[in-house]
Amino acid sequence: MNKENSIVIDLNKIFKILFTKKVAILKSPFLNILILVSIYFFYPSSYQSSFVLMPTSGKNVSSYEQAAVFLGIDNNANSEETLNTPDIIEELLKSRKFSDSLMYKKINTSTSTNIDVVDFLMPNYKNYNLEESFRLRLKNSVKISKDIETGIYNINVITNDALASFNLCNIVLNNLLDLRKEILLSLTMEKKEFLNEQIKFLYQERELIELKLKTFLDSNSRYTSSPILTIEYSNMVAENEMASKIYWAHRQDLQLLLLQEIGQISDLLLIDEPNIMEAPYYPTKSTFITLFFVTFFLLNIPFFILSNYFKE
Repeated sequence: MNKENSIVIDLNKIFKILFTKKVAILKSPFLNILILVSIYFFYPSSYQSSFVLMPTSGKNVSSYEQAAVFLGIDNNANSEETLNTPDIIEELLKSRKFSDSLMYKKINTSTSTNIDVVDFLMPNYKNYNLEESFRLRLKNSVKISKDIETGIYNINVITNDALASFNLCNIVLNNLLDLRKEILLSLTMEKKEFLNEQIKFLYQERELIELKLKTFLDSNSRYTSSPILTIEYSNMVAENEMASKIYWAHRQDLQLLLLQEIGQISDLLLIDEPNIMEAPYYPTKSTFITLFFVTFFLLNIPFFILSNYFKE
């Protein structure tokens, strides 16, 4: 019971102190304003530029089939080889290959032109492990978030310069799409090279066989009267038909593979392009208002209460 009375007495005393010191407390925000002004002038502002990407997974298969039907290509044999690789945007942004591709790209800032990205993000930095340090620094400037329901990627580029954020954001977008395209195309590069080599070889073979047939017919216009010549002619015709069949089959496989690549590469839509923000991303007006009230209630009021206790 005594303990509860002491708490009530302490609270009453605190309210009494606040009431008697109300004029001084109301004048005290000058210190808080001074702190906020110092932060405004000495704390570097951050500016953000962003773009939004939306994967369209699942639609590319039907487009392949429609194009295959339109071109008269049989897609049944290749239905199991459809490119269904999951999107790699998030992994690419974290990769060393992506960060290395950005290091020496040129950007314009509010104060300089044609400056390397590495020099802008890491001025006067000297280290033997520059690539790894730059990759870690880039992670602080390039942020990615993904909506789980829609799969939409929101990529933000944050620096202390509005123009630099905009230019760097454009470079990130272009390099990201180029690197993604390069990796996706590399998945079918070996098969494409094989098909192109076979098509070239079979085209030459068909020309040689057709030339042999022409020479044979010119020299043996009455070959039908000879069983041996008839068999030789039939073998050359069969060989030419087989080469033609394989040749056109490879041509169809190559066309279908190219259609699959186009669908896979274009399976990503750019919804919002990079933009220039005139107002700082951080700190904002709401940041200063929040800091004002936080410092007022955590510094000013406790200061008057404690000072009164120490005087007693």
